[in-house]
Amino acid sequence: MRELRGITPLFWFANMIVALVFAAAVWMYGAFVGGLDSVYTCATRGQPWDAEYSRQNRGESGRFFPLHTKCNADYDLVPFWINPAVAFLTLLALAFAAVCLVSLTLRLRRR
Repeated sequence: MRELRGITPLFWFANMIVALVFAAAVWMYGAFVGGLDSVYTCATRGQPWDAEYSRQNRGESGRFFPLHTKCNADYDLVPFWINPAVAFLTLLALAFAAVCLVSLTLRLRRR
């Protein structure tokens, strides 16, 4: 694998940090989109709060990933794009970390 001229391991490390910051920002948006009072947020969005559904699926909204804050069985306050975006950005950060390590290894071997 040939290293691109002028692209240092620091470039890949910086890209990894940017991807992680965006992943964290998207995750935080998804985690807090329901607000402090999900019942009120559901009402403002025109969705009925199903207390029985919420009681039966209590652990679902408290998970770290995938994010869900459901008003009822049919409506989730977390937008559909949040979980795929968090997964993609995290995988992208891992890819940047791998390329950074390979680039650093090649650079150290050359010396």
